[in-house]
Amino acid sequence: MVYITGLVVNLNHITTGVNRAWWLGLVLYIVWMAVVAAGWAAASPLTRPTSEEYATLHDNGFRDYTLRIDGLVENPVTLSYDHVKAMPKKEQITQHYCIQGWSGVAKWSGVPMREILALVKPMPEARWVIFWSGKGHGAARRAGSKCRPSFVTERTVNAA
Repeated sequence: MVYITGLVVNLNHITTGVNRAWWLGLVLYIVWMAVVAAGWAAASPLTRPTSEEYATLHDNGFRDYTLRIDGLVENPVTLSYDHVKAMPKKEQITQHYCIQGWSGVAKWSGVPMREILALVKPMPEARWVIFWSGKGHGAARRAGSKCRPSFVTERTVNAA
């Protein structure tokens, strides 16, 4: 829409607040986008796991990865990555609010939690689902809330 209705005038209005066909708006927009792209590129390594364990898993195509589900369940399991990939998959676009203070909209993909719960069969006294990541981060949710159709265990974000 910005392009169709007049790129130079619109970008000048967006960047400088003036409704004139100055090329300054386009130049500022390009500079700002370059700064954003450089910041994103610089931050990307910080958001990827850097442990030796992750590097080994990655180099082996995650063949040695396992997902252990135990506790108050009738059927504790340890699933291989191939098993997880073979389970039913759901994709959805959702805004995520992280407890670390960031948020973002992304296309999430993974196994619906109801599939995992059906596999392990939580006992009636199970009140919480607790997740632990390889980096030691954890999250806890009431067991009932994880059965919502919208909840997926993350396998990919934005198809990556």
